[in-house]
Amino acid sequence: MTRRTTALAVLFAASGCQCIDDINLGLIPDAGEQINDAGPAPPKFPLKAGDQIEYPALGGRTATCPGGGTTGDCDRAITATFIVRDTELDDGARWRITADVVYQGSADMIEVAAIAPLVLENGAPFDAVSVATPSSADAAEFSTDAAPTDELTELGFPFFQFESGDAHVFEESGQAFCARYLALDASANCEFQAGDQKMEVYYKDDAAGGGGSSLHHLRAEYHNMGFVCGWDEGLIPFIDDATTPRNQSSFGPADTPALAAIFASPVRILRDGTNYSCSCFSQQCKAGNGADATCLSTDPDAEPGPCE
Repeated sequence: MTRRTTALAVLFAASGCQCIDDINLGLIPDAGEQINDAGPAPPKFPLKAGDQIEYPALGGRTATCPGGGTTGDCDRAITATFIVRDTELDDGARWRITADVVYQGSADMIEVAAIAPLVLENGAPFDAVSVATPSSADAAEFSTDAAPTDELTELGFPFFQFESGDAHVFEESGQAFCARYLALDASANCEFQAGDQKMEVYYKDDAAGGGGSSLHHLRAEYHNMGFVCGWDEGLIPFIDDATTPRNQSSFGPADTPALAAIFASPVRILRDGTNYSCSCFSQQCKAGNGADATCLSTDPDAEPGPCE
């Protein structure tokens, strides 16, 4: 035994240490090995810069025409086009959409005041738009969590954060939706369902005007691509609680609401030169038909693929 070997043997014997057996040499990475733990991928909003979203017709229609006009012509509507510039997730896990927007009047047979009771009227500048007078804004910043109530603003429509980022956005917005209508009518019939991607309410509206109360129905539907895709709204005279229940039975199949929203569908997305029609029912945005049809993905960086 050499002098060096003897010295090492004495050292281990003196310490009584058995820790050499506890050293896991396998945990020591090779010089070229890298350990990456970046965590989950950040969320993405389904829409991206350059996407153009078009609503063919938004507005309202009255059952009777002022001045004896032809029934069916008593409407006021606009075409709304949004061109996405940027999508950004803030510290509160809420998306902000920066977009250019153009509102073009498509019908103005009735005054803006006639459709003012509609919640949808709050979602666009109807008071500043007519067939002869378009309106536009550059780089407007839209929220994506606004509840469809009488407190809606133009910057709260049409984008909505349904599945991107914080999973509680729909629930919190739905709670605010029902809380507002229950504040207006303690007997309001209100629900929100993430599975059906809708918020719906029947409530007694004392602020609708016309010399009496109205039964106001509103159903808003959402697309997983990040926007409102359906809107059903109407008002009928409210007689009393016994004869005007707060549900769909009050809106008979042959009855025409005194005031109803116009919401033409489908909503369309123009991306990379291709038009996609977006369905609330299928939750798809589709171009083409049959075997040649392609659909957008909720991943904005993914290429369009076969429709499921």
